Amino acid sequence: MMSKSFELEFIEPEQRYTIQDVCQRIQLDKEFVVQCVEYGITEIEIQQEQEWLFSTLDILKLQKAYRLQRDLEINFSSIGIILNLLEDIDDLHAQVNQLQQQLQHWEKG
Repeated sequence: MMSKSFELEFIEPEQRYTIQDVCQRIQLDKEFVVQCVEYGITEIEIQQEQEWLFSTLDILKLQKAYRLQRDLEINFSSIGIILNLLEDIDDLHAQVNQLQQQLQHWEKG
């Protein structure tokens, strides 16, 4: 059974986590994580499942993927596309904020 809330207190930015760590600490089913890797939602370079290592960003993606599937019943093939679009939106928001700051700087001058 998957948890409804996630605890990220144990995660350190540069550390890598095994599939067992991910499944136990943030309570994701192993099969869910495997499906996410197989559908390219999170990318793993090593082929052997027992050697997979996940970054903090991977874990955050897995959590978002889980919420999309749980709350909206989105299939795995669509989750990757949606996560990429959400990332693009975040990037665009950051660019707009940066441009607004530059514009304010020039308007003051």
